[in-house]
Amino acid sequence: MAKHKLVLIGERPLYFFQTYYATIGWKRNKFPSDLVWLTRNSDSKFYYEEKDITAQGRLWEYTLKHPDFLNSIKRNFEQKRNDLIAFFDGFSDRKTTDEDLFRAYKLYIEFYKNYQGEGNAYARLIDRYGMQILRHELQKQKVNDIGSAITALTSSSEESYLAKEERTFWEGILKAKKGGLAKFLRRHLHDYAWVGRSYMEEPALTMSDFKKRLARTTQAEQKNKLIHLANILKHNEHLRKQLLKKYKPNKKTTSCANILRESATLKDFIRGVLGEVYYHSDKIFDELEKRSGLHRSQIKSLTVEEFKDIFLNKKKVNLKLIEKRLRGDYVVCLSGSTIKVLYGKEAKKFENQFLINRSSSKLKKFTGRPASSGTATGRVRVIYKWDEMKSFKKGEVLVVNNTNPAFASYLHRVAAIVAAEGGVTVHAAIVSREMKIPCVIGIKDVTRLLKNGDLVHVDANKGTIKKL
Repeated sequence: MAKHKLVLIGERPLYFFQTYYATIGWKRNKFPSDLVWLTRNSDSKFYYEEKDITAQGRLWEYTLKHPDFLNSIKRNFEQKRNDLIAFFDGFSDRKTTDEDLFRAYKLYIEFYKNYQGEGNAYARLIDRYGMQILRHELQKQKVNDIGSAITALTSSSEESYLAKEERTFWEGILKAKKGGLAKFLRRHLHDYAWVGRSYMEEPALTMSDFKKRLARTTQAEQKNKLIHLANILKHNEHLRKQLLKKYKPNKKTTSCANILRESATLKDFIRGVLGEVYYHSDKIFDELEKRSGLHRSQIKSLTVEEFKDIFLNKKKVNLKLIEKRLRGDYVVCLSGSTIKVLYGKEAKKFENQFLINRSSSKLKKFTGRPASSGTATGRVRVIYKWDEMKSFKKGEVLVVNNTNPAFASYLHRVAAIVAAEGGVTVHAAIVSREMKIPCVIGIKDVTRLLKNGDLVHVDANKGTIKKL
């Protein structure tokens, strides 16, 4: 287990299978890294061992020497997505045997393990390692506003899947002829319902979501949204070219920035792929629930071997173990090459020894990295799970570990976003730029440093948050 310093990277609600198979995926790829997960009531924090962070120089050098590396990962996941969705969509509940249904479930788990080990791990580690290099190079070249420079240089060169859905939506709405609106909405729902899905059981988009989106906008506002969404990439590229012209960065700096751009594009793409696969797998889990007598949250709290024993070998269900994983405290870590799971007192002992953060809540000013420019003043609202956004009040400042696609329908209420996770690939950084919301990222433990109701001023031009 942990022999080196552990560094908190992120936090989000997850099922047990996700923490377990992410750990395996990250360890068994071409550039292995150790993950440690601390979960409390299905809210999971994940950590790297510090030795692995510095070791990612090998991954960075490999990416520099193989310019097509990240694009090849993207193509690979595109093929995996197409194959798996075709398989799931061809599923027939009446004709499928238990063995074939279990095979579909295994393919789902294998896809998630590959998503973590062959996609998410590389994007995150390249982001973390490359960001240090880029910041250092920009400092050497005496760039004034490093935070804004990093944002401009590393913005994705491709439209995010969330922006594509919304742009396509407004294009269709504004082009729809009288009487053709209902037909367009049905087609759009068929193509993009999956966009709402993320790691847990977040709801897919519905016709009701589209009608609410329409109801809160005038035709003039709809046109403005479309113009903005259609010009995001042009605007980002304009800022990038301006910065390159002003500072004339050396080859090392531009190469670094280009890799980080590709990494951001890859991260967004595979997150979209994950949402699509999760959406199309719902029918598999509907049938697994019927045949096993377990809820999908219980199925997703088991390893493949454990579920096989229950589903195919008809062994007794250990409901106490499932309950521990859904509502209790546990740690998933590596002991050598073996996955180890600690519960209760053992998990608490591990947390106290390796994972306790001692950030001061007495601070009045916090500094992170600008992700989307602008300023805002408002009351803090700390959000841990997407469904808490339903009661979010217009004009509040959203304080999160990170956003996810399920937040998108509520972000029009947000005055500013402050996120604990940092890096060009984080969801909050991407979505805030697209929606023109001031955003600061990379403030460690900010969900505990700021409290609901705190009055704050967010300066996303400088990357600062100040308590008032």
